[in-house]
Amino acid sequence: MFSLPTKYNGYNFRSRTEARWAVFFDAMKIKYYYEHEDFILPNGRRYLPDFYLPNYDGNGCIVEVKGEFTEEEKQMCFDLFKLTNTTVIMLEGVPDFKVFECYLWQDIKSKEQTTTGLFCHPQSKYGNRIYVEPGFASEYFAPDDWYDWHKRAVFLAREAQFEHGAKVLI
Repeated sequence: MFSLPTKYNGYNFRSRTEARWAVFFDAMKIKYYYEHEDFILPNGRRYLPDFYLPNYDGNGCIVEVKGEFTEEEKQMCFDLFKLTNTTVIMLEGVPDFKVFECYLWQDIKSKEQTTTGLFCHPQSKYGNRIYVEPGFASEYFAPDDWYDWHKRAVFLAREAQFEHGAKVLI
């Protein structure tokens, strides 16, 4: 599969899709590190996840981005999840209004796969968070304008122009 290396925000992303997720994170004011730390999986393979979100749910999480995940790539994410006891979110495709798969660290004893929606609001009294149900917002989880922030972030990420060093306005 073809990927287009893309510069954005001081990073050299390996694909345009990764750069679009970085735009989304920036628009949502989600702190991230790109290719932060590599790991050696139990099968001996070296694995360098795309993103690390240090403020996710107070514990941090690992994010892997693919155009489409193969079963082998999903297995690698699960192996990483087991190795690190850290939530691993698998973002397939560009930012959108849909549910994305993840392995939650709380479920470490089972291989059961769960899903989560990637939604966050920078002004939440609970800090930068990713909420577990798409379309769900309450006073506890997010302020009333949460949906507008998310909609804006998805739009900016999908419409971002990266050619010739153009800057994306967040």
